[in-house]
Amino acid sequence: MDIPAQPLSASLEARALDVAAALRAAPPRDAAAALDQLAPLLPLARAAPRVLWQALVTLGHADLSAGRLFEGHVNVLRLLDDHGDAAQRARAEGAGLLAIWGADDPASPVLLEAGRLSGRKLFCSGAASVGAALVTARTPEGPVLVWVERPAATRFTDGPAWPVGGMRASESRACALDGL
Repeated sequence: MDIPAQPLSASLEARALDVAAALRAAPPRDAAAALDQLAPLLPLARAAPRVLWQALVTLGHADLSAGRLFEGHVNVLRLLDDHGDAAQRARAEGAGLLAIWGADDPASPVLLEAGRLSGRKLFCSGAASVGAALVTARTPEGPVLVWVERPAATRFTDGPAWPVGGMRASESRACALDGL
């Protein structure tokens, strides 16, 4: 889809820039802190696509990590709006910052068997600070999304956060999901 670039209103651009500056100055230590820092932009999660797209572009231009975290949160909310039920949406509203983790480790894809996950995800944005994540998993019937509360309880398998300079504050790590 080709969306022509149009500037955000001055107030929305200021909000996006303020959020990016706050995240750079004080990376969140937990889900509540991350959600607090992104709070000025959260009303845009359910905005018209063009407005949301412009906010993501502005935030990502100012700070890629902030853009990555906000995009994950928005994606979860929109997936639940389109495919979830009222109870799932309510749980998401109270969970803090949300993420969606889809990149399987090719050597250890995430499986859901007998109600338990096994395997490893790569590039898990917000790994140490999100309140919940939607995780893709394979089942014999096909792929599913699994809600994982407080994923910081997972085992980080690759040491410190993603070392790419522009994405370091996104806390993107590989995570083992065995036994969840």
